[in-house]
Amino acid sequence: MKQSQFFAYTGAHFKTCPVEMREAWAAIGSHKNVKQVLQKITPLQTIEFVIISTCNRFDICFFGMISQQQILNIFSELYNIYFKYLNAKCKLLPSEYFERFLHIDFDADALKTLYKVTTSLDSLVLGESQIL
Repeated sequence: MKQSQFFAYTGAHFKTCPVEMREAWAAIGSHKNVKQVLQKITPLQTIEFVIISTCNRFDICFFGMISQQQILNIFSELYNIYFKYLNAKCKLLPSEYFERFLHIDFDADALKTLYKVTTSLDSLVLGESQIL
């Protein structure tokens, strides 16, 4: 497991993640909810974040010391909150389940991913300016 020294970029997008899962995160992944989950999972750390959410992706950029496992826990918690919100009777999923659906980069690799996303090189439609 890697741990960031500065910056982590986590992406759930059309290449890696089913639309139903992205929709669940987008529906529940408000700034307020992400902040509450982040404080629960990393109570002694100061971590800032930015959410990038479109019809094709739900990504979170984290600024601060955060591990891959903590990121997986955050996405797991958000997903499970979504089903609690719906009062759906389903089995809560462990954080390891989400690893195959998320693309997690750290530091220099995370910056490269961010640039690809903001310049629309990592978009369903090349030249899509929605993110920028």
